[in-house]
Formats: sequence, C-alpha cells, structure tokens
Amino acid sequence: MATVAVFVALGGASYAAVSVPEHSVGARQLQQGAVSVSALGFPLGAKGLTDDSRQTIAKLEGCNAPLPPNAPPGAEVHCPLLLTYPVAPGRTLVINMARPGELLISSLVSLQNPGPLGSSAAISAGALLDGAPVASSNVTLPGESQATVPIERLVSAAAGKHIVKVWVRGRYNAYAGGQVVDSPVTVSVAVLPTV
Repeated sequence: MATVAVFVALGGASYAAVSVPEHSVGARQLQQGAVSVSALGFPLGAKGLTDDSRQTIAKLEGCNAPLPPNAPPGAEVHCPLLLTYPVAPGRTLVINMARPGELLISSLVSLQNPGPLGSSAAISAGALLDGAPVASSNVTLPGESQATVPIERLVSAAAGKHIVKVWVRGRYNAYAGGQVVDSPVTVSVAVLPTV
C-alpha cells in the first residue's frame, strides 16, 4: 500500500513538472497586482553590512582593567567609558520605513582574546536604534580564545528614517596581557509589516 502511495505522489509531481512548460507563466498570465511583496510574505525592506576591519577593545588602566602594580594605594580613575556605547566606524545602518512596522535587528560580533591563559575579558555587545539601546549580549572570553556574540531583537518602529548601530565594550580582569579584537562584525536589519 505504501509503495502505491509513493508512486501516486511521484506521478503527480512528475505530471506537474512536465505538463507546465518552463518559462510559460509570465506577465501575460498574471493580472496586474496579483502578486505583491506582502502576498509573498517577504519583508518590506532589508539592509546589511559586514565590517571586516579589526577594532581593538582598548584596555584602559583603572577604567576597564586593574591599575598597574606601581599605582599609588587608593588610586581611583573616573571612567565614563563604562556608561557609553562605543560604536566603531562602519557599523551603522540607515533604513527608511514608509509606514510603521517592526525592525528585526540582527548582528554577529566575532571576538578574539590573544591575552595569556588565566586572563579574561567580560565583553558586552549590543545594538542601538536611534541612539537608544535595544539589545545586548554578554560573554566572558578567556585568554587565548575566541567567540561569536549574537545580538537579535524585534522592535516596533514608526514610519521614517532610523539609524541602527552596533557597539562593543569590555572589562578586563588583568593589567597585563593582550586586548580583545573584534572582527568581523555583521549587521542586518529587516523591515517587517505589523501583523
């Protein structure tokens, strides 16, 4: 019985494949407006970029890393860096929306920590939409290792121009050793209709 079902299924598919000639459906057979982007379920727009430049996540003594061994006792450093979202050049997308909808923001940040074994860095990466944080991910990266940090968020957005940026920052556990490098960084934004 199962064999008969397979032959019937394959026979039907074979019939459809040979009964409709290749390139036989075109503008003449389709009515004006019969197939639209929304009917196919595709996004209303999308943009993407890959930044292959190598960006070093700077190690700033006393800020995002311990002070050097020769620092005076009780030394403190004011560190505004930890309150900011550092965006490297080449990691910004501008997208225009004709009407309100949703933005699917996705990014992959590849990281390498060349520091020695026993050292580590706590790395945060995230996305900004029109200057406001909308998504972030964190990873602790040991010395002599690498990782990829995913960032993804679906956000509602009004019609108009929107700017998406990807930021990366880190905090080191050791004064000595290497600094984390991020490369490549990919960013994509898809505009979806509101359901």
